[in-house]
Amino acid sequence: MGLSKLSKISLEMRRYYKAIADFPSLVLTREPRENVARINQRDFDDLLEYSASIPTGAYLGKVWKKIDHDGSAWLGGYYDLHHEFHVGICWYRLFVIAELPNSNPTLGQDGLNNIEPDERILS
Repeated sequence: MGLSKLSKISLEMRRYYKAIADFPSLVLTREPRENVARINQRDFDDLLEYSASIPTGAYLGKVWKKIDHDGSAWLGGYYDLHHEFHVGICWYRLFVIAELPNSNPTLGQDGLNNIEPDERILS
């Protein structure tokens, strides 16, 4: 089975949008109560912000940030619904993580207990 039309278009247009692969610190997980994304400050600053709208150009793997009125941050991303003309949007609660020199990012008190990688928008 070959690539869907949306997958082909997404690959052709890749140079025009920010995708998940552009943010090496980004970690997506599904935790018991919500989807969670963790990212370092540099990558957070590089995410395009769409707090009052949703980006046009629905390409698979495209990601963006949204800041709510209460200051909470969210990561939005388009994922494949395996439909010829439609994509889904997946939302993750977005947390900026601290980075220590010469080490892996620090995740704080919540740690990595009971989480599973989320493969939906990693295509």
